[in-house]
Amino acid sequence: MSRGLELFIRMHLEKTPSMQRGRQTLTGDVILGVLGKLQREHPLGSDAIMWRWLDDAQARERIEQRLLNKLKLGETVRKDLGKYIVLTAIDAFHGTPTPSQARKLKTLWKAHSEQAKRSKRLIRGYKLSIAKVEKQELAATSEFRQKHYQGEISRLNGLVEAERARLDTYAEKQASKSTKCPKCAGTGQVKMNACGACEGHGALWLTADGLKKVLRSNGMRLSEKLWRDELEPAFTQTLWWLDVAHDEAAHALSKYLMGEKAA
Repeated sequence: MSRGLELFIRMHLEKTPSMQRGRQTLTGDVILGVLGKLQREHPLGSDAIMWRWLDDAQARERIEQRLLNKLKLGETVRKDLGKYIVLTAIDAFHGTPTPSQARKLKTLWKAHSEQAKRSKRLIRGYKLSIAKVEKQELAATSEFRQKHYQGEISRLNGLVEAERARLDTYAEKQASKSTKCPKCAGTGQVKMNACGACEGHGALWLTADGLKKVLRSNGMRLSEKLWRDELEPAFTQTLWWLDVAHDEAAHALSKYLMGEKAA
């Protein structure tokens, strides 16, 4: 992430934005002026930054309106399908998981997160205790002791199920946040090798082919011509527009801040 983007995010998160400039400080008014200039001169790029890095829902709505108006869909494409393709690309740019990605991410979070390690360690401990108590139950010489051990086994099994449920809830929540790969923690590498879960990307990217598989798995019939000529270009062009606008706005932001610093 560039220095300009870091400052952009910090300025939006702080209640009273300011930035050090040597022994002086850029005031909130100056910073707001910079942000206003960025929004005027790079409206799509500014919104792209705010959507990707700050989860700004209003910025997403503005992006949606601009791109749906900008994108020319052929007459053979249903309006609802064309809109779905564009909205999916906007969410892919942000890193919002699709339902199929979320399912895979949930599995990865349950297998590779720190919470997963903790839960597995606790469950392993509970199961060892269960095995020990089961042996004590078999050796019990009275009905009272047997019932005591059975109650303990029931309690420990309850702890196992509660920990599994806790891990499941945690993994589902994390999987809904972003496509970042939990196995490699977004680095794309595991022990100096490319991460097999994300193919070395650091995240589960939604490609055009992946989108086509999602559509077909949902029962949507797509001809190869419709996909090749209109739907795939709509998806890839939307992503390209957002990537270019984002990078241009980030570069302009750094330039604006450098100008204010030199003033």
